[in-house]
Amino acid sequence: MGDAAGHILSALMGRIVPQARAVQRNAAGGAFIVLFMATAYVALVVAAWFAVANIYGPVNASMVIAAGSLVLCLLAWGITHLLNRQAERRQLEMLRLRASVSPELQLAETALGILPELVRNKPVLTLACVALAAFAVTKSTKSK
Repeated sequence: MGDAAGHILSALMGRIVPQARAVQRNAAGGAFIVLFMATAYVALVVAAWFAVANIYGPVNASMVIAAGSLVLCLLAWGITHLLNRQAERRQLEMLRLRASVSPELQLAETALGILPELVRNKPVLTLACVALAAFAVTKSTKSK
């Protein structure tokens, strides 16, 4: 893989592999978090049931717990729906803004975003690219 495509592929693979490990680590941590949160939730519901059952009886305690869970579920659904609509509006606005920007400006923005990492990882390749770009710009201005 001595050609440019090989270098790009190896750079991409080097960038993807650590992300896969991070995803695995985050997934395992998330699974434990969900397990412990579910345990805490069940313990909280049982404790609330016993607290309400001592005052109102077991049937009314069950109804109060179910009604409270239903209210919390509807509240979470409403908040999630509101946040999703806001995110969709933001995304549509970003798409409109990006569509109004010229392709040359988008290319320059992308190149400038990649430049710091490229300088850090491949300084010689960066120097060659900058020299080539400068040569192309001076060549095009002299021909006009």
